[in-house]
Amino acid sequence: MAQFISRLAERRHHPRLAGLMLLWPMVLNAAAPQSIAQQATPVAMQSYLASAYGQVKQSAAALDEATDKHCSAAAGKGESAADAREAMLSAFETLALAWSRVSFIRIGPYREDHAGQRMQFWPDKRGSGERQIQQALISQPEALTAPNTLRQQSVALQGLPAYEAVLKDMIQPASGSASTASANFHCDYLETLAENMAANSRALAERMSEGTEAIEAITFAQWMEVVRGGLQIAGEMKLKAVAQSMRAHLAKPADTATPEAVELTRKVPFSRSHLAMASIGAELEGLAALLESAQIENLLQSSDAGYLASVRFQLAQAGKAVESLDDLEGKPISAAALNDAIGVVDYASGMLAQTGSDMMTTLYPALGLSRGFNSMDGD
Repeated sequence: MAQFISRLAERRHHPRLAGLMLLWPMVLNAAAPQSIAQQATPVAMQSYLASAYGQVKQSAAALDEATDKHCSAAAGKGESAADAREAMLSAFETLALAWSRVSFIRIGPYREDHAGQRMQFWPDKRGSGERQIQQALISQPEALTAPNTLRQQSVALQGLPAYEAVLKDMIQPASGSASTASANFHCDYLETLAENMAANSRALAERMSEGTEAIEAITFAQWMEVVRGGLQIAGEMKLKAVAQSMRAHLAKPADTATPEAVELTRKVPFSRSHLAMASIGAELEGLAALLESAQIENLLQSSDAGYLASVRFQLAQAGKAVESLDDLEGKPISAAALNDAIGVVDYASGMLAQTGSDMMTTLYPALGLSRGFNSMDGD
């Protein structure tokens, strides 16, 4: 139609028709409905995100307080040291799981000023973060014990992985590190880490709250890629590393009368604290909740509803499988039981791979979406 008007205007030199040609793109844009891909973040999803990041903020504030109380108790002030330490460990676990429920959301505010990596530097494929933390525990630089100077350091020396490593070294110090000076450094560093995480989580929660520009700028298509990327993170990058650790443990010569505990690779977050499986479970909970809040059923033809049901079912099955292994870490396990556990992990990993594949081959086409670049591609 536009070409027809153009030719007619040129042929007859008609100024009104030429003007109509200039207005034609505006008419088309006004008439064309916005595609699903470009729709803004659904209101229900905004509400979920505000709640999820609000929990991270509250958990980080609680850890900050618990860390201060622990260090005061360790110095002979306040409540008993044992009670304070238990409260701190519990607060760390709560924050680790709260963060895991949103850690796969690697777009928008997550990327601003490295906000997400300041909470959790991962993946650390080359182990550089691990080396930096271990070196810091030996050299004990003063720059790590003040909020402003810590923020200027490598992100590997900030956030949950660093807190977990310092916590582990404090409870089970490496040879020669159990001195008063080390104890003081541990507490100063932990307090600074906790204070900075509380500040970082407040900023993230504010940016990810309902109606903010940051949220409004993220399209529906981008959120679907967040889900697909989250499936890849949990399945390809975490559960496969878990299975690899288990198989390596199974391959070791063992005394069947006194089976050893399974220690997972450091490539899996929170393995030091034996929270790796619980963290992956929390991540799958977050993925399922985010997918639910997208209200995709309202965007599908009734004939395509089965595609969404299949994706949800497979994600739920993977979650149940991972949940069944919550108590696996750090406890003695027989070879037979470990072999069964490997089968469960492989099943969960396979389910997540199938879920991601189904999203690409059935759900995306039904929604009119095409595969885009997700936050973990090329990492």
